[in-house]
Amino acid sequence: MSDVRRMDEAGPQEVLDLVAYAFQWELSEKNKERYRLLAENSWNYGSYDDQGKLASQIMATPFAIDFHGTSYPMAGIGFVASYPEYRSQGRIDRIMRRILEDCYEQGIVLSYLAPFLFPFIVAMGMNTSLNVWSMTLLLMNGPIVPK
Repeated sequence: MSDVRRMDEAGPQEVLDLVAYAFQWELSEKNKERYRLLAENSWNYGSYDDQGKLASQIMATPFAIDFHGTSYPMAGIGFVASYPEYRSQGRIDRIMRRILEDCYEQGIVLSYLAPFLFPFIVAMGMNTSLNVWSMTLLLMNGPIVPK
């Protein structure tokens, strides 16, 4: 039995609590509303401990993008978070695997993870598109010179 499940309820309080903790979010009304709107239009996945407490979670937001004139379904990956006592247990890996399996089953061919931590992006196998994108930028606009 897996500790990972897709939550039926969009954006339960336990997810907001973990997001607020992990991203040091002030739980202002503005932030709560921002989170609520995103959660209602996303898939929320969690990993739970033996007592049923949320340990880790990821939010996947489906949308379509136009890539060179063709529309593709895509899933934006965000709010990747674990409480410290649950880190380095493979929970995020298991959640990502489940999200990618669900995306595959629904014909979603692309996913995007905001590049907040490059080693995590590499570990999740999402670096290929970043490399291709970088090469495309170099070919179209000439060399990029760091400041």
